[in-house]
Parts: sequence; C-alpha cells; structure tokens
Amino acid sequence: MDTIKTDACILVEDLRKWAKYGKLLSGVIHNLNTPLMGITGRVELISFKMPDLKGLDQITRQLDSINDILSALAFMVDKDTNVEPLVMDLNELVGKVHSFMRADMKYKHRLDVNLELQDSIILETIPCYLQNAIVEILGHCLKFCEDDGTIEIRTMLDSGEALVSIQRTGEHVSNEMIETIPDQYNDNDPAFNLYLAYYFVGKIEARLDVKNIEEGVVYELRIPMKKGKEK
Repeated sequence: MDTIKTDACILVEDLRKWAKYGKLLSGVIHNLNTPLMGITGRVELISFKMPDLKGLDQITRQLDSINDILSALAFMVDKDTNVEPLVMDLNELVGKVHSFMRADMKYKHRLDVNLELQDSIILETIPCYLQNAIVEILGHCLKFCEDDGTIEIRTMLDSGEALVSIQRTGEHVSNEMIETIPDQYNDNDPAFNLYLAYYFVGKIEARLDVKNIEEGVVYELRIPMKKGKEK
C-alpha cells in the first residue's frame, strides 16, 4: 500500500504538532521520577531494617511497574521528536513500546503477551516512524484479539532485513481491509490503526505484510538494515 487518504495525513500532521509538548512531558516524567526514587529508597531501607514486615515486596513490584512505564514513556517521547535517521537498537525500541502498551488494561491484564527478542539488532532508521508503526499494529491487534487471546512479539534478522513479527489470535483480516483505504478519517474504524501503520512503514522504506494463519494473523514488519549490523 503506497498511498493513504488526505484525512489520515492530516491526522499524522496533527500528531506532529503535539511534539511541542514533548519537552513539557519530559519535565513531568522527571518530576515524577524524583519522588518515585525517594519512595523506592525508603521501601528498600524499611525492608532492610524490618525484613519480616509483610507487603513490602508487593509495594516494590508496583513501584517497579510505575518506573517501567515512565521509562518507556520518556524513551518514546524522545524518539517521537526524532524524524532523522538514527543508528539504534531495534530490541530496545520494541521493548519500550511493549512497556508503554502495558498501560492499556486489556494489553496488560486480559491478554497473554509474550516478547521474544533476538540478540541486539542494530540498524539505521527513523525512530519516530518505526515506533509509531509498531504501536499502530499492536493497536490493531487489541481491537481484534479477544480476551484471553495471545500476542507474540518477536525480533530477528531474516534475509538481510530486520524483522518484527507480531502474531495474534482472533479474527482474520479481510482482503478488503488490507486493500481498501477509508474514504474519510474515522478513528472508530477498526482497520484505521492498520492504515496508519502502513503510512508510517512507508516513511522508513520498510514493508508490512499481513498474513492470515490458522491461529489468527501475523504482521511482519521488515526494515532494511542499511548501515546497521548485528552485534
């Protein structure tokens, strides 16, 4: 899919306008991290002095969860402002997107999401478009994956390309959904995430293949390696 309707392009440009709030959001994240570190330190100190006190391990896990989300958000805000090619670790980006998506209750609590990352894959790409493509693919998965379903996210090198494979259970994707672009912008359209994913993929000269399989659907995002290489 090489084109996308004007309304979708307008949406993307509107999203870019929000980039001006990136610095403000980064400051908010920093201001949240400071008390979070203080609370974590106090809990560790209490745990050291009172090892038999119950419930501290649960508090620590919750604090770690908050820290993971803030770290992922900070990473994505930083990368979302980067529209120039950058040599980066694909696995780090995919891992941060996964942590960010865990803020969604269905993604975190009602689906079985598994992450399998190959050894570090270094490539040159535009982080903004790549991470948004992955977010939109996962957003499409959330709309079609039933509760108690499964999402498998894998990275690997395949035939000289970096591959992000996202497999989900649930309803198949129709040919009409893959081949037809909405006549107008409608974020309630269950296919709209997929159309945006195609748009972002085109920005980095990558390829997105959507394949129906017996268990559900596989989305294969293939990124040219260019100057990158496997460590």
